[in-house]
Amino acid sequence: MTYAAYGRYEDAARVRKIFREIGVKKETCLSWVEEGNIVHTFSAEDRSHFKSKDIYKKLDELEDEIEKVGYVVDTSYVLRDVGDEEKNMAIRFQSERLAIAFALITFQDRRPIRIMKNLRICGDCHTAIKFKSKCFGIGFIGLRMGNVLVVIIGDK
Repeated sequence: MTYAAYGRYEDAARVRKIFREIGVKKETCLSWVEEGNIVHTFSAEDRSHFKSKDIYKKLDELEDEIEKVGYVVDTSYVLRDVGDEEKNMAIRFQSERLAIAFALITFQDRRPIRIMKNLRICGDCHTAIKFKSKCFGIGFIGLRMGNVLVVIIGDK
């Protein structure tokens, strides 16, 4: 666990400062999805994609729908000392959620969606994806996290 996970934000800030001073950089969390021969890459709160407006609209629809059937955001995965609303937004706009929204507006045939990630998925996103799989009839969503493939089928 990290200092931030225990609410020790001052200690976390001190360590981040030391890392900056010695040139250690945090790896950006990325998710990507293939469409034909094109790879679409997303980072958290990313608005650089040419379909960004549609992606965010779809994401809002998805999040609203899963909340109606019982999904409750778990902001304990946000390891920053910010308010509840900012924590909710940090969770809502994570890279894998953007990639899923893109896939749903792009792939009209309800084919299996494979989302690739370079870092781990947080527990809240895992839960939200289960809800989306069940609510929207997405029979399969694959998330690759390093060397681990997580398969989510419906509510399993």
